[in-house]
Amino acid sequence: MAQVIKKGLTALFGWVGLRALIGKAPRRSNRPGPGENLPVCSKYPNCVSSQASDAEHAIEPFAYSGPAEQAQAALKRALSNVERSRIVVERPGYISAVARSKVFGFVDDLDFLFDPEEPLIHVRSAARLGRRDFDVNRQRMERIRQLFQAEQR
Repeated sequence: MAQVIKKGLTALFGWVGLRALIGKAPRRSNRPGPGENLPVCSKYPNCVSSQASDAEHAIEPFAYSGPAEQAQAALKRALSNVERSRIVVERPGYISAVARSKVFGFVDDLDFLFDPEEPLIHVRSAARLGRRDFDVNRQRMERIRQLFQAEQR
């Protein structure tokens, strides 16, 4: 019985230590302004961006029709349907959100920048920690694209 309790306490303290480490993920400070570009993805496969030129990081921007203000409202509605995510910055032509992983609470940054010249929304999703994301950011952005397209109808 003592062995079981000892193993349980070891697992609990390991979990608490991991959560403390995760809780210290760096904060975002570089958010683009009008006419600027999204932050560049690192060399690691833990990010996707519609402004990336390499195949590993590239993803298509979101297309929309109608006024940009209506598209931004539709994007907000779509994001409200993404589990464990929340908008942290919103201004005309730009939305920044964060999403947390289900088990460990890892934080990913999501950026949506409206192109001032074309009806496109440039997107970026990147893990704050780690070198790999096992395609989670790409899958999440494609899910948001589907939700956004449904909101546009």
